Amino acid sequence: MRHSFTISLISIGLLFSFPVLAQEKISSPADRCSKAKSDHLAAEHEWSSINADVSFFREELERFRNLRWEIKITLSVLDDALKMIKEKGSLTEAQRLTLNSRIPNNKGIINPDGPPQCR
Repeated sequence: MRHSFTISLISIGLLFSFPVLAQEKISSPADRCSKAKSDHLAAEHEWSSINADVSFFREELERFRNLRWEIKITLSVLDDALKMIKEKGSLTEAQRLTLNSRIPNNKGIINPDGPPQCR
């Protein structure tokens, strides 16, 4: 009895699954082609968006790395200037120019008159 019941269920399942499978195969090659094209374009658009984001983050990361090195160099120059000032009391013109040449462009200078005064 169980055996015949199982066979009956499998037969009913197969009867209902064949029309579903047949409907999937009925779609024309043109429909499948247009669906594939639209899927491809959607995936291409998604990858383009992701690649743009990745490029932006890489550029920002590189900018932060450069900033980090500029800050490290400037701090090193200031540390050297403080050591010279502690040893001799002030910087000579040659020392000041040498230290200023080590500071990255547009990141500051060691002023010969001390810090700028507000008026």
